Amino acid sequence: MKLLHRRAYQKQEPWRDATLIFVVCEGKQREPGYFAFFEELDSRLKLVIIPSDNGKSAPNHLLKNAQNTLGKFNPEKGSYSLYFVIDTDQWEKKHLHLLRQP
Repeated sequence: MKLLHRRAYQKQEPWRDATLIFVVCEGKQREPGYFAFFEELDSRLKLVIIPSDNGKSAPNHLLKNAQNTLGKFNPEKGSYSLYFVIDTDQWEKKHLHLLRQP
Protein backbone atom coordinates (compact mmCIF):
# COMPACT_ATOMS: atom_id res chain seq x y z
CA MET A 1 0.00 0.00 0.00
CA LYS A 2 1.38 3.38 -1.03
CA LEU A 3 1.14 6.19 1.51
CA LEU A 4 0.34 9.67 0.32
CA HIS A 5 2.40 12.47 1.75
CA ARG A 6 0.57 15.65 2.60
CA ARG A 7 2.46 18.81 2.00
CA ALA A 8 2.16 21.60 4.51
CA TYR A 9 -0.37 24.21 3.54
CA GLN A 10 0.51 27.88 3.75
CA LYS A 11 -2.23 30.40 3.13
CA GLN A 12 -1.16 33.15 0.79
CA GLU A 13 -2.53 36.62 0.21
CA PRO A 14 -5.92 36.58 -1.55
CA TRP A 15 -5.75 36.72 -5.31
CA ARG A 16 -6.67 39.92 -7.04
CA ASP A 17 -9.58 38.05 -8.67
CA ALA A 18 -10.55 36.05 -5.61
CA THR A 19 -14.07 34.64 -5.54
CA LEU A 20 -16.14 36.28 -2.83
CA ILE A 21 -18.62 33.93 -1.15
CA PHE A 22 -21.08 34.90 1.59
CA VAL A 23 -22.55 32.06 3.69
CA VAL A 24 -25.50 33.10 5.86
CA CYS A 25 -26.02 30.59 8.68
CA GLU A 26 -29.16 29.82 10.63
CA GLY A 27 -27.09 29.03 13.69
CA LYS A 28 -24.71 31.16 15.67
CA GLN A 29 -21.96 28.63 16.50
CA ARG A 30 -22.27 25.23 14.88
CA GLU A 31 -22.72 26.16 11.22
CA PRO A 32 -20.10 28.95 11.26
CA GLY A 33 -17.72 26.43 12.81
CA TYR A 34 -18.32 24.00 9.94
CA PHE A 35 -17.60 26.59 7.28
CA ALA A 36 -14.62 28.15 9.07
CA PHE A 37 -12.68 25.07 7.94
CA PHE A 38 -12.97 26.24 4.32
CA GLU A 39 -11.75 29.78 4.99
CA GLU A 40 -8.15 28.64 5.06
CA LEU A 41 -8.12 26.19 2.16
CA ASP A 42 -7.59 28.35 -0.89
CA SER A 43 -6.30 31.89 -1.30
CA ARG A 44 -8.46 32.25 -4.43
CA LEU A 45 -11.58 32.13 -2.25
CA LYS A 46 -12.67 34.82 0.16
CA LEU A 47 -15.30 33.26 2.38
CA VAL A 48 -17.42 35.50 4.60
CA ILE A 49 -19.39 33.54 7.18
CA ILE A 50 -22.43 35.37 8.53
CA PRO A 51 -23.70 33.78 11.77
CA SER A 52 -27.24 34.19 13.07
CA ASP A 53 -27.91 37.55 14.65
CA ASN A 54 -28.95 37.03 18.31
CA GLY A 55 -30.16 33.50 17.58
CA LYS A 56 -32.85 34.69 15.16
CA SER A 57 -33.15 32.05 12.47
CA ALA A 58 -36.34 32.93 10.58
CA PRO A 59 -35.73 33.46 6.86
CA ASN A 60 -36.66 37.15 7.06
CA HIS A 61 -34.02 37.65 9.79
CA LEU A 62 -31.39 35.79 7.76
CA LEU A 63 -32.17 37.93 4.73
CA LYS A 64 -31.86 41.14 6.75
CA ASN A 65 -28.58 39.91 8.24
CA ALA A 66 -27.27 39.16 4.73
CA GLN A 67 -28.33 42.59 3.45
CA ASN A 68 -26.61 44.33 6.38
CA THR A 69 -23.38 42.43 5.78
CA LEU A 70 -23.45 42.99 2.02
CA GLY A 71 -23.94 46.69 2.72
CA LYS A 72 -20.71 46.71 4.74
CA PHE A 73 -18.74 44.99 1.97
CA ASN A 74 -20.49 46.83 -0.86
CA PRO A 75 -19.55 44.25 -3.53
CA GLU A 76 -20.43 44.86 -7.15
CA LYS A 77 -23.52 43.01 -8.33
CA GLY A 78 -22.55 39.68 -9.82
CA SER A 79 -19.09 39.68 -8.24
CA TYR A 80 -20.04 37.41 -5.35
CA SER A 81 -22.11 34.35 -4.43
CA LEU A 82 -24.61 34.29 -1.58
CA TYR A 83 -25.71 31.07 0.14
CA PHE A 84 -28.12 30.43 2.99
CA VAL A 85 -27.67 27.45 5.33
CA ILE A 86 -31.10 26.77 6.80
CA ASP A 87 -33.21 23.86 8.03
CA THR A 88 -35.99 23.85 5.44
CA ASP A 89 -38.20 21.48 7.46
CA GLN A 90 -38.78 24.19 10.03
CA TRP A 91 -40.18 26.86 7.70
CA GLU A 92 -43.15 27.03 5.34
CA LYS A 93 -42.42 27.55 1.65
CA LYS A 94 -43.77 31.09 1.77
CA HIS A 95 -41.04 31.98 4.27
CA LEU A 96 -38.30 30.27 2.28
CA HIS A 97 -39.43 32.05 -0.88
CA LEU A 98 -37.99 35.28 0.57
CA LEU A 99 -34.49 33.84 0.23
CA ARG A 100 -34.90 32.91 -3.43
CA GLN A 101 -35.76 36.35 -4.73
CA PRO A 102 -32.98 38.25 -6.55
